[in-house]
Parts: sequence; structure tokens; C-alpha cells
Amino acid sequence: MFKLRKTLLPVIGLLLIGVATTCVSNHAQAQINKNKAPLNSVVHLYSNNQVKTSAPSVPNNAVTLVGAGAPFPAQLYQTWFQEFNKQYPNVQVNYQLIGSDAGVKWFIKGTVDFGASDDAMTDKQIALVKRGVMTLPLTGRALTIAYNLPGVKNLKLPRQVYTNIFLGKIKYWNDPAIIKANKGTRLPRLPITVVYRADGSNTTQIFTRHLSAISREWRSKVGSGKSVKWVTGVGAS
Repeated sequence: MFKLRKTLLPVIGLLLIGVATTCVSNHAQAQINKNKAPLNSVVHLYSNNQVKTSAPSVPNNAVTLVGAGAPFPAQLYQTWFQEFNKQYPNVQVNYQLIGSDAGVKWFIKGTVDFGASDDAMTDKQIALVKRGVMTLPLTGRALTIAYNLPGVKNLKLPRQVYTNIFLGKIKYWNDPAIIKANKGTRLPRLPITVVYRADGSNTTQIFTRHLSAISREWRSKVGSGKSVKWVTGVGAS
């Protein structure tokens, strides 16, 4: 049973752990071991190809590594890259926030030295990278259900309840199953509006994979994936 956080959107999700992975080419690893001449550089962090920080000119013996992928771990990566640069001043790391799928595609094409994704590369994707691949699990995060129900705090939804909400079986906040899980809480007879990601995403894949694992009905009717045919609700970016 989960306690849900109140937000501005009536979103139904769940609490679980997702792992952000990074794929690194063997060539990039070899570059790191080269020259160690001092360099006063800083980490570049890009968003939609816009440079967020700047750096001085790079000397000839410096190493520049370029990565791209998921926005979620970007701040953590920035901290790591800055600390790494203190130990290896000649290494400059650039990271572009373009999304998990795009990061993997750029890595496969050789556009970047490493890519970051909320989901690991498949064997088929790895086979496309002739220069070799190392996949490393680096970060963890929680996906949580959020809701907007004025006057109601610390709402609790057992697994069967939130699964039935997403299956369109529970349509109102004062449904007997929700009342039973929240004794003493006055729940209004208001319709539940499910809001989900309209675009394909690894977040959706993690969430629907969980629903498929706990509900045979969900698994047979909807299944899991980065983009699924939702039973109920509206899509939002």
C-alpha cells in the first residue's frame, strides 16, 4: 500500500525503482588513459543543444568525451564530471540532454562516446556497435503516483485499487475500495481522471511492466512498453 503525494495533476502511478544505465565505447575508455597535462576546463551541460556552461579553449593534448541521453541523471553526472576533472584536468566531458532513446541511437551511430538511458541496451542494439560496448548501472530513482484531490492528504491505494483505476474499473474517488483503504477520510464523489505520458518513454515502460507483473488482466489487455494503448485517461507531455 502506498501513500500518494499530492500534486497539481491527477496522475496515477506507483512507487518503484528504475535504473539509469550508461553505455560507453571501448574507444572512449582508452582516451581517458592518455595525456594528463593540466587544463582549466569545466563540464558542459546541454539542453536542447543549448550550451549551459562554457569552457576555455582546449589544448592539443586534452581529451574530450561527448555523451547524450536521459535528462534524469544529468545533474548527478555534472557533479561526477566536475570531480573527475579535478583529478584529470585534461579530460573534458560534454553531456547533452536529448532523451534516453535518442541517446542510445546517437551512441549506436558513433555520434557520442557514451549514452545514458533509463533502460539498458538490448542485445540487438549492442550488436550494432562494432567498436564495443560496456553497460554500467549508475543511478536509481523512484516513480510515484501523484494525485490532485482538494482536501484529501496522504491518500492510500493498495495495488489492486490503483490497477483497477488504470483498467477503468474504478471511476470515482469515493469508490468503496478506496474508502476501505482510507478509513476516516471523507472522499468526494468526483470522477477520477487518469493522466499518462502521451509520448513513448522508458518511464511508461517501467510502470506498465510493473502493472503487468502484478495483474494478469493488465498483462493480457494492455501489456508493457514505452508506448501502450491505455484503457482510460488522457495523454499529456
